[in-house]
Amino acid sequence: MEIVLIVRDTRMFGPAFEIRRTLRCTLGRPEITIEDEVLIGPRVNLTTENHPVDPVKRKFLDLKSILIKRNAWIGAGATILPGVTIGENSIVAAGAVVTKDVPANTIVGGVPAKIIRGID
Repeated sequence: MEIVLIVRDTRMFGPAFEIRRTLRCTLGRPEITIEDEVLIGPRVNLTTENHPVDPVKRKFLDLKSILIKRNAWIGAGATILPGVTIGENSIVAAGAVVTKDVPANTIVGGVPAKIIRGID
């Protein structure tokens, strides 16, 4: 089992945070915060950096934080893009590309990720 976690500056993880598979994070300066009891599948991508669309400004970075709230589950191969919050108890389906915040108690999937249903 390979564990790859690249941390270039201060990151916050809850005390019950555990990595059981490969976790690859492309990290800029904003924080990636992973709260307690979060499940993260293999080959998940968490990236805090993007580039402006304007060709003149494209060489610069647009940095935004990611927040994964308590008891969320991120499926294998999912990608979480800059500025996204994954709500408490939510599920991100395998292979999903999350471009917008996911409300608490919600299942999302697809490219781009869309709400599939709520969780009772």
